[in-house]
Amino acid sequence: MMINFKAKIWCLLILTISLASCIREEATTWNINAAGPIAHGRLSLGDMVADSLLSLDETGLWHLIISENLTDLNLDSIVSIPDTTIKQSLLVPLIGGPFSIPPNSSIIGIDEENSLNVSQASLKEVHVKGGMLEYTVRNYINGYLTCTYELPGVTKNGEMAVLVANTEPGSSSNPDISFGVLDLSGYEMDLTGESGNEINTLLSHIIVKTSADAPVNAEIFGMDSVSIELKIVDPQISYARGYFGQHQYSLDQTVDFGDALNLPQGILNLSEISVDFEVENFVGADAQIQFNQLLAVNTYSALSNSLNSPDLLSQINVTRATQIGDQIFPTYQHIAISESNSNVDVFIETLPNQVQIDADITINPLGNISDNNDFIYTDKTLNAWMNIDVPLCIGMSGLALSREIELTGDSIDLVANGELFLHLTNGFPFSAEINLVLRNEDSEWISNLIDSTTMTTGLTTDGFLVLPQTSVFTIPVTQFVIDNLNAPNRLFLEITFDTPEAVEFIKLTEDNFIDFVLTTRAGTQISIQ
Repeated sequence: MMINFKAKIWCLLILTISLASCIREEATTWNINAAGPIAHGRLSLGDMVADSLLSLDETGLWHLIISENLTDLNLDSIVSIPDTTIKQSLLVPLIGGPFSIPPNSSIIGIDEENSLNVSQASLKEVHVKGGMLEYTVRNYINGYLTCTYELPGVTKNGEMAVLVANTEPGSSSNPDISFGVLDLSGYEMDLTGESGNEINTLLSHIIVKTSADAPVNAEIFGMDSVSIELKIVDPQISYARGYFGQHQYSLDQTVDFGDALNLPQGILNLSEISVDFEVENFVGADAQIQFNQLLAVNTYSALSNSLNSPDLLSQINVTRATQIGDQIFPTYQHIAISESNSNVDVFIETLPNQVQIDADITINPLGNISDNNDFIYTDKTLNAWMNIDVPLCIGMSGLALSREIELTGDSIDLVANGELFLHLTNGFPFSAEINLVLRNEDSEWISNLIDSTTMTTGLTTDGFLVLPQTSVFTIPVTQFVIDNLNAPNRLFLEITFDTPEAVEFIKLTEDNFIDFVLTTRAGTQISIQ
């Protein structure tokens, strides 16, 4: 499949064929009767593409491997606990008074089950990674009090959370107030209540005593009270167990592959592309995914194409993960997309810099089939990946690339007429047209030092082996060249590649390269700073 394109294209494919994106530090050794090189380097595929993106198969052919996360879903919301306030007014269980109560005497003791403000899920257990527990005690009793608020279901390292507030004497019209804060990070909450069978229920045990070190007895009337307010503020969940409810998500996402590079025009043909979709589920809940559309978009050329594959665009059922101890065993779904069951060639040859995704995702499509034993670790949820494998067996015509040549040293000073020589050794089985271009600081064209000259094609032998061929181009050093190279201008090597036919596929291997060296004729006066 061949696609014409202009302006800017996807950097993924440019990198695979860009023969001029990186220059090695070491120089090529040349047997040339000339002064030392003023620019040199080797250009190869391995220099240009990160090792993590390239893979050699058993035949020595390069493959470009790209993985993109399509649905890194944030499922924290299905087990979130909103800010919750629990208020309790505790009455002294006496009638009449006043009663003189000595220090360290218990006056109120009560167990309470408190419902958390959770409407979307039925939670049995949560682990908290952040948030605060704020408490306020108001003492309306004329006495020094110690209020102990025990939370048997809230533990950290096996230790129960205990809140202690000390108050001075108050009155019905002017209570004494005590504040406190507990950092909830690292705490685990049992939300099954006293019976162990409840949901979203926090058990508490409250003890109010006259302070052990009170200087005087407390004077208490029947129906005096102590008010306690408990606030759970911004709780952040790391793990939850229960039933999370049935949730539906509409996924409207754009995956951006990054900035594209400039490429004037050309034809590119790719062969044997494959795209695999993998879904991994770390959540102890079933899911369904329905991809409605995956649209490849080249925002620079305005080209777009939808991926059409019955295997992908039908309902995908994802079973729940399992947990044994602290170890999670996720489930996987794999969908292989190739030219035999899709239009993946058209999809990829759009050269997208974006993929737009429209999908619907349902959590627990069959309801509460786990008997309130769903689980989730919020840092590992449900992910879908697109894995692209492009064997670098390509055809191209008129594919133009450009790379700046950096001269050796900080500056160069040509002081006499003479000649420059550009030596190009081509280890690629492509013919190429060469231009050596002077541009100013703003990359505006000044002049061609080499104009539309053909570089010799590397000779293909048995298999993938290419015998490198060297071409030498002569550049007269006129006063114009001297003036412009001494000015703060820039030198660009522009290469336009062609396979023998645009439809003929050429295989790229680790042995393909282009060496270049720019030299002067021996005796030419040149000063490199």
